[in-house]
Amino acid sequence: MLPTPSQHPPETPPRASVSSSRCSPKKSKTTTKSPHKKPRKSYRRCSSTPLSPVVKADVQHCTRLSIGTKLTIVKDHLCMGCKQEVTTAKWSRRLNLACPITQRCISDWVRDSPKWKTHTEENLYTISRHRMTSAALPQVERLLLQWLEQQRSLKMVVSGPILCSRLQYFAKQLGIEDIEEPLEGWLTRFKARYGVKAYVFHGEAGSIDPASVNTERRRLHVELDGYRPEDIFNADETGFWYKRIPNRGLSTGPQQGRKWSKARVTLLVAVNVTGTKCQEVFVGKSAHPRCFNGVDAAELGFHYYHNDTAWMNSEIYALWLQEWDTKLAWSQRNIVLLQDGFAGHEEPEGGLKYIHIVTLALNMTSKVQPLDQGIINTIKKGYTRRFMQRVIDHADASNDWRNVYHIELLEAMELLTEAWLDVTRQAIIRCWRKSGILPPNMSNKL
Repeated sequence: MLPTPSQHPPETPPRASVSSSRCSPKKSKTTTKSPHKKPRKSYRRCSSTPLSPVVKADVQHCTRLSIGTKLTIVKDHLCMGCKQEVTTAKWSRRLNLACPITQRCISDWVRDSPKWKTHTEENLYTISRHRMTSAALPQVERLLLQWLEQQRSLKMVVSGPILCSRLQYFAKQLGIEDIEEPLEGWLTRFKARYGVKAYVFHGEAGSIDPASVNTERRRLHVELDGYRPEDIFNADETGFWYKRIPNRGLSTGPQQGRKWSKARVTLLVAVNVTGTKCQEVFVGKSAHPRCFNGVDAAELGFHYYHNDTAWMNSEIYALWLQEWDTKLAWSQRNIVLLQDGFAGHEEPEGGLKYIHIVTLALNMTSKVQPLDQGIINTIKKGYTRRFMQRVIDHADASNDWRNVYHIELLEAMELLTEAWLDVTRQAIIRCWRKSGILPPNMSNKL
């Protein structure tokens, strides 16, 4: 007779345990942990588990280190002969990395360092890259890079389509006929692989022969010998569109530009070797600008001239030289003035008694004129910075951006004067040294 459920002995296991034993033919083994054996750590992770932010940051740091930095770490590791853990801790602290460099990275870098050295010797631009990329046609690209360097030495301008056409030409010279049409993808990878970038070619310095520059500098050494540094001056003028609106800026998308006024003013400045500045001279278009409110420019603290074009001409320049020569007569001081070959730079009819004029050779101002070595550029940048700060201040005050770019001539002259006074004495002396026109004994004492 079968027993009823109430008659089951208390030692009978529960029903769930019986059913689980039926599903598995093998009996479950009971494991007892040994008190002397430590539990083994498991480093396996499910592939569906996402990477933690720390692991992501570590991977990104290893990939973002440049090849030059990796080679430096490998060289230091091999020279010191220390353990990998010491090298990783040292360079992680020195580079201020968010996550330390792993020992596996050191091993991989030591293994790949001979290949990196070979590539860096052929191409110096590879040092700044984060990883090596192999070219499909290395011989063709090597010839193309040599041709590009040759064009650079000849001061020729090379564009992307020209570079692609030369690729096909060199490929045919090497007997490679099945080359595909180069697209933007290849050009982008070529520029990234060899450090080729787009540059804007400023000024006219590329048209000057270096031998002619050295000849001109030697001539000026003789001309300036015998004068004190405080008696050697350089004068030049530059034009300003003081109402010009910037044509580039930050935006969430493309937008149309605005028409800006081409109102212009000319600024004439003069400096000597010791960094002393003469009073700036302005040349405007109107004889009595409305913004002066009927007050003379001299009473406002400005040296102002005018003509129909707002440019410097021979009449204004001669008048300015005559006034300067008269001031020098009071102190019986003789100076030498360096000027470029502009047609408007003419002496007064009666001549000058205390100013000796030395005219620079044609097309040499970009190399030998101190004011063109960065002084005038500093003035323009200083004016632009102050002009944009004024725009922001007016916009915040009126909450209206339609007329914030409007500026009167008087206020523009004030901003230019502030920018001119902001040029430091040390900057002026550095520009004189950069020009290389001072005698060696004088240049060494500055």
